[in-house]
Amino acid sequence: MPLPANNKFAKPGAAGAKPAAKPAAKPKPKPKKFGAATDATPRDPMLPEGEYRVRHLGAEELIHPVKKTLSWRCQFVTVSEEGESEPFIALFMNTTAGVAEFQRYVMAMAGYENAAEYNEFDPEGDFFETVIGESNAFGEAGCTIERRLCDVRVTYGKPVLDRDSGEPTGDHYRNYRWSVVPDEEQDEAAKVEASA
Repeated sequence: MPLPANNKFAKPGAAGAKPAAKPAAKPKPKPKKFGAATDATPRDPMLPEGEYRVRHLGAEELIHPVKKTLSWRCQFVTVSEEGESEPFIALFMNTTAGVAEFQRYVMAMAGYENAAEYNEFDPEGDFFETVIGESNAFGEAGCTIERRLCDVRVTYGKPVLDRDSGEPTGDHYRNYRWSVVPDEEQDEAAKVEASA
């Protein structure tokens, strides 16, 4: 139907003309599933059976991308007369046993022999949180376990099973027994003290 001549939107001489066709829409690119190729990140190994003096390097909180389970990964090196080793890790799952083991690790690194002594320093358990990640200073005194030493005895637990075959991989889960290195044997830091 032709547009009336007094239509304010009509172009001069456009009465009865067909509207111009819209340009074809460009197809949207498919979202990319993969970015640039990457090499596998080497995994820090776990300590074999034995007794070691270890130095704390750091701790991080991990969330499994599929299962959404929570764990804590502590990285440390062994210390001996020959120097420091390459990094090792201990992984603590968010289970009753895993949380208790992570707490024992932190208490030993902080210089506390038992829970009663530790709880005088940190009655609310806040220090355990501050150990994780970058800002790991606690309280007004800025307490930290960074570069602190503790001793550990490592024994093997259940065998690790292959996820696909269910057969043992040759590796084992680890059991740790953490113990305090006295202040006079700490080579870089004094015992963590409660803030006044």
